[in-house]
Amino acid sequence: MAELKLLTDRLIENKRLEMQKKIQEAQAQAAEKVAETEKALEEDKLHKSAQIDQQLQTQYEQDKNALAVKKRNQLLAEKQKALTLVFDQAKAQMENWDDTQFKAFLLGVLQQFEADEGITLVLGEKSTDKLTADWLKEETADLYPIDLSKEVISKKAGFLIRHKGIDYNYFFEDMIEDSKEELVADVSQRLFQ
Repeated sequence: MAELKLLTDRLIENKRLEMQKKIQEAQAQAAEKVAETEKALEEDKLHKSAQIDQQLQTQYEQDKNALAVKKRNQLLAEKQKALTLVFDQAKAQMENWDDTQFKAFLLGVLQQFEADEGITLVLGEKSTDKLTADWLKEETADLYPIDLSKEVISKKAGFLIRHKGIDYNYFFEDMIEDSKEELVADVSQRLFQ
């Protein structure tokens, strides 16, 4: 019986060692799986963190660009307002010329035309009080025949010259509008330096 007990004890001990070995292997596998899972989770966390950083950077760049565009548009709008004001003031100043200034401008324009044919002068409604037909004949007698038309262009300041079948527009509003494209760069440079 002692032998049976010894044999049983050995079998139990072998089984216990075998079970301990299996438990250690299972614990090692479990620890390895936990380590792999933790590593995968850490990599996923880093990947997601990098994605979020990239999204935030992209959103930041978009917001920065949007603000730059908005700022530029506001600046351009303010510059446009200032330019419009300058041109409106120039028009108003020309419309408010006294008789002497208006006549000097008219005589300067008339001297640019050839003396071979007569000229018809058509005044704008806002300029009809600036000169008379008698003054025009007296001042231009040495140039060429100039007729002051009875026709008046409504709501305009300045004049129209008809010469050789062509109408030359010297209405102040139209002159300023036609000159804007040429003058905008120079006026902008002076205003916004």
